[in-house]
Amino acid sequence: MKKYFTISAAFLLFMFTAQAQSTHCGTTEHDAMLRATDPEYAKNREMIEKFTERYKEKKQQTGGTRSGTVITIPVIIHIVYNTDDQNISDAQAQSQIDVLNEDFRRQNADASDTPADFEDIAADFELEFCLATVDPDGELTDGIERRESDVTEWGLDDAVKFYSEGGLDAWSNQDYLNIWCCNLTSGILGYAQFPGGAGATDGVVVTYSAFGREGFVVAPYNLGRTASHEVGHWLNLYHIWGDDGDCSGTDFCDDTPNQEIETYGCPSHPFDDA
Repeated sequence: MKKYFTISAAFLLFMFTAQAQSTHCGTTEHDAMLRATDPEYAKNREMIEKFTERYKEKKQQTGGTRSGTVITIPVIIHIVYNTDDQNISDAQAQSQIDVLNEDFRRQNADASDTPADFEDIAADFELEFCLATVDPDGELTDGIERRESDVTEWGLDDAVKFYSEGGLDAWSNQDYLNIWCCNLTSGILGYAQFPGGAGATDGVVVTYSAFGREGFVVAPYNLGRTASHEVGHWLNLYHIWGDDGDCSGTDFCDDTPNQEIETYGCPSHPFDDA
């Protein structure tokens, strides 16, 4: 499955809601770790950004629009648990798929409340997600696999993505979006691997208490938006504040305003932190 989609980074601004100061997305740290330890990943990231810039320039010159064709992405959810609470139900897993579809297809109940400044760029991403129905061996599946593990919590080192480490192996990233649901170390809601990394670690990881919107989810992370945020990273979207703590930073998308740092809660519009 090719992961080259033209997507407005305003999405990550919208998804990064109700975050508390003590919890955060771990993607930036994970990206830095891979860049420091994997020269091939760093090289691939540079190539992908150059490709994306050329593609964007071409679209601007030709006035290209979206195809109108909806792309459906099969998802395999790997549930790795140590306690009963961490072994989330099928219904909780499905609720996360439902949220992803609402967010990426702009089918949210509050879509009509979009501020006027963003009305022209708020859009249906033409991406849908479904639980996989066929596994890599061609056998029928419900798109969910489970493993009880002796590991009590997981970090950013991708160990949860390997059966040999107590986790579950990824399915082919050419055919599936891999999402791991587990107990992430305190303070991390989730993280994603940007395009350009190894297939064996490709995908998204979300802590079990922020997965979906029903079952064992803990407010304010009970809306399923953590996975939507991380899937945005998986599709090569950066945080709109550029992760540099400076209002001159960039997310490489022209349709989002500069922002100095992340926004917490739900501030009234307009909000100026620069």
